[in-house]
Amino acid sequence: MKKVKVYIERSEDGCFYAYAANPMILPYGLTGEGDSVEQAKTDWLNVYEATRARYEEEGKTFTEAEFTFCYDVPSFLRYYAGN
Repeated sequence: MKKVKVYIERSEDGCFYAYAANPMILPYGLTGEGDSVEQAKTDWLNVYEATRARYEEEGKTFTEAEFTFCYDVPSFLRYYAGN
């Protein structure tokens, strides 16, 4: 199982985006987005599960991963402030 650090940042448009710190660690790409930190995180995990299902359907070997989510400072403060 690969350990992947995922950054969640708030962009200028107000949306939150999730991306891998080292995208080359996995043989597939993942992203997530949403109107909140939680939505971006949930979207990331949904894309991960959909990718797993697609690999299974195609008979490909799927690399399992464990994610650690990290936040930029404004996103971190907003998340823990409950906004």
